[in-house]
Amino acid sequence: MVSSWRVQQAAQNIRAGAVIAYPTEAVWGLGCDPWDEEAVYRL
Repeated sequence: MVSSWRVQQAAQNIRAGAVIAYPTEAVWGLGCDPWDEEAVYRL
């Protein structure tokens, strides 16, 4: 189980324009704020 602290950190990083990696059942996913053009470009 992921701690709420880690979820809060991920959300804060996304709001700051970061691109994050997160585990799914089979592979790693990549994500960012879809409204942040620079983050989408980096992704």
